[in-house]
Amino acid sequence: SLTGQANVLEDKISEYIEMFSLNRTQLDTLVFHVCEKDWIPNPDINGTFTQLVELFGSQYTVLLLPEFHEQQNWTQKLKWVQENFGGIDGIPIMLEVFGSGENTVPTPMLSVNEIEEALAVANVKYLRLFEVISWHLENSQPFPVEYVADILEFAEENDLKVFWSEWKIDFLPDVVVFNAI
Repeated sequence: SLTGQANVLEDKISEYIEMFSLNRTQLDTLVFHVCEKDWIPNPDINGTFTQLVELFGSQYTVLLLPEFHEQQNWTQKLKWVQENFGGIDGIPIMLEVFGSGENTVPTPMLSVNEIEEALAVANVKYLRLFEVISWHLENSQPFPVEYVADILEFAEENDLKVFWSEWKIDFLPDVVVFNAI
């Protein structure tokens, strides 16, 4: 029995090594989270970005991931980004388009039109999908295939990179995060 389990484990290790080495590339981008909340003001985002570039810019492309008051109000967040990130030629950012939040609706869940609004006022380089599958599983809601497809197509058409992260892992047969991706 132990020999059989050891063989299964060895097979899994080999599978993971092969999977992770298929597209092995060197890390070239660092993304730093900056936020503006009632209790965490950030009065000098440009200064923060400048310091990060001084520290890491010779080795990596540096981006910021802006968060504004728990992402509750898109209009206010867009205004904050426009006023603090230097416009379309300013600080490069990763825009969170889907976030799990703690509500009965995802926060945010930006539409393609809202992403276009951000592109008009900010230097958006990445789109972030955060826990889109996990959130829908946790809230017993169907995965929004059309929404995600629209976001991915928009990213491709506009030469934007996508960063997608999940916190759940597969627990077959009920939880199928990676199969859903």
